[in-house]
Amino acid sequence: MFHRRYDVYTKSLEATRLANAMIRRFPPGHAWLADQLRRAIASAPLNVAEGLHRSTRPDRERFFSFARGNVWRAVSSTALICFDAFAHLTWCRGKNPRAMVTPK
Repeated sequence: MFHRRYDVYTKSLEATRLANAMIRRFPPGHAWLADQLRRAIASAPLNVAEGLHRSTRPDRERFFSFARGNVWRAVSSTALICFDAFAHLTWCRGKNPRAMVTPK
């Protein structure tokens, strides 16, 4: 269990705890994104741990790449939730939320 000594593993566990706290606050109707976020963020520490226990560099890099992909998938799921919640705020009704957040 030497993977517990690595910051990347402990940080990914911390991200998992934070994501689970966020999921409890998601608005109704977003269960599919909550599920995606939950699975993606929970897979990151598992892939990191598995990669650290692989004996060859290509194997390790493959699992670390999986972990990076899991984190980006989790970030994308969270961004979709935030974007959708932003679009439903009363002060921006009738405006295009994408135009409000896109740099000029």
